[in-house]
Amino acid sequence: MSSALLLMLCFLLVSFFGLSCSIEPVSTTFAVAGAIAAVGSYYDQSWCRLRECCDQYSVSTDASNITAFQDVLRSSVYGQHLMQDLVVRALKSHLSSTDPPKALTISFHGSTGCGKSFVSQFIAQSLFVKGMQSNFVRKFVGGIDFPDHSSSMVHLYKLHLQKEIKRIVEKCNRALFIFEDVQTMPPEVLDALNPFIDYHKEVDKVDYRKSIFVLLSNTGAKLINQKALELWSSGKQREDIKLSDFENMIRTGAFNEPGGLQKSGAISHALIDIHVPFLPLEEKHVRMCIRAAFKKYGYDSPPDNLVQEILDDLTFMPEGQELFSSSGCKRVEAKVGSSVHGRAFIKF
Repeated sequence: MSSALLLMLCFLLVSFFGLSCSIEPVSTTFAVAGAIAAVGSYYDQSWCRLRECCDQYSVSTDASNITAFQDVLRSSVYGQHLMQDLVVRALKSHLSSTDPPKALTISFHGSTGCGKSFVSQFIAQSLFVKGMQSNFVRKFVGGIDFPDHSSSMVHLYKLHLQKEIKRIVEKCNRALFIFEDVQTMPPEVLDALNPFIDYHKEVDKVDYRKSIFVLLSNTGAKLINQKALELWSSGKQREDIKLSDFENMIRTGAFNEPGGLQKSGAISHALIDIHVPFLPLEEKHVRMCIRAAFKKYGYDSPPDNLVQEILDDLTFMPEGQELFSSSGCKRVEAKVGSSVHGRAFIKF
């Protein structure tokens, strides 16, 4: 190494790191190595604070975040006590393990508007500083990402899916993958996930066991709604409903119903850790959604007659009983927005 370069390195050591410097060959070699290490460490920390890295600044496994997540679920997702308990316990168990046996794989089932998408997005927000915008979160939508059901395209979809998952997990083993509208996906595409969610320590020299896979579908919704109606008719309180009332039924229905989980190896090989039923929403839950939507517009206490007006514009099932909302809370926010913009309000 030239004397000029050594002097320049010495200057950097003294000026920026307050280190002593000598140009004697042996000590200079160690000083240069130390400087390079210090610069590298400083660069990494600064870079990761500005950009997203797979570290504590961007990815959280803190149990307190899961507690906060649980609090938000209780206050923002209505009528889903089964989901709250199951998802929170699964996340806590998976994130607290330094050597989990497999990737956590959760399947959400239920009618539209019951909170499946909201919960999946909030999992991302709880675990990643950038939430859904994180480079380590990838969302696939059935009808958009996998529109063609021909066998030739299914093969290409599977190859692309495996490459994309590997690419992200190589960057961060705490990656999150969300599959929405699974019922619209071609059967067999999800089988591409099987090597990654199975009990393998490595697949092609990559460890996927700390990753999380969340599947969202309407699969089993009719069965869930029928069972919820039966339990209600028998006098069982909603809060007393247990997972055992639904789990086998959902698994069987998902395996046999047309859609992305039909004849799925993930089900037949028991690779999905939890099948989470989202129960149909009753009138009281939809009222909560309406009030929450008004609150977003700055109206903390909307008049009861206005809440009822919006509620009357929604449809309930089954015919003659009108117990459960046909669309959950999905249409509520749009109706509240139209009401707010179409009227002159005094904020209460």
